[in-house]
Amino acid sequence: MGKHIIFSEVETHLIRRFTLATGQVSTFAGTQDSKPATFRHPRALCPDPLKPDNFYVGDYTCIRYWDTATNQVTLIAGDEKYGYADGVGSNAQFQQITGLLCHPKGKTLFVCDSANHLLKMVDLSTRLVISIAGDRKAGNRVGTGVNSSFMDYFCFFQRPAKSNSSPVKTTPNLRMGRTEPLPSTESVRW
Repeated sequence: MGKHIIFSEVETHLIRRFTLATGQVSTFAGTQDSKPATFRHPRALCPDPLKPDNFYVGDYTCIRYWDTATNQVTLIAGDEKYGYADGVGSNAQFQQITGLLCHPKGKTLFVCDSANHLLKMVDLSTRLVISIAGDRKAGNRVGTGVNSSFMDYFCFFQRPAKSNSSPVKTTPNLRMGRTEPLPSTESVRW
């Protein structure tokens, strides 16, 4: 997808494609233009590092996997209800997903659960979702795990160069921070 910029339009429920060579904007998926892949409020997109034409979609209160070749959409975690719960698959709950970042080996997905003020982690092989940082209260406290806090609408920003750490952009206070190096999924104990 290096020839295109893929982005979401939350209120229209669409995923759009901007073609760099021509400047053309088109509907890539969603509820308009008879595209079969549908979404509720896609707020976050993250390419699958193992299959870069496919995407993980933070669809407001759930995470979906979108196979762009077949337009098949599969639920990974969460459901259509707002809430807070760690758990497996549809037993996990999110309040407002605003950011996704996939580990380069494709085993772990990190999630900004903005309205719950949490950073969560999904084991993609088991679909287990656990909260790894934040105390569920709005704030901007720097700390470890539950001794940290986030404001609403925080998201990830991934650098194009390979690195073990990624800057994290938070809004509305526009504070820039840096995460610790991403844990390898081999070292994470579930």
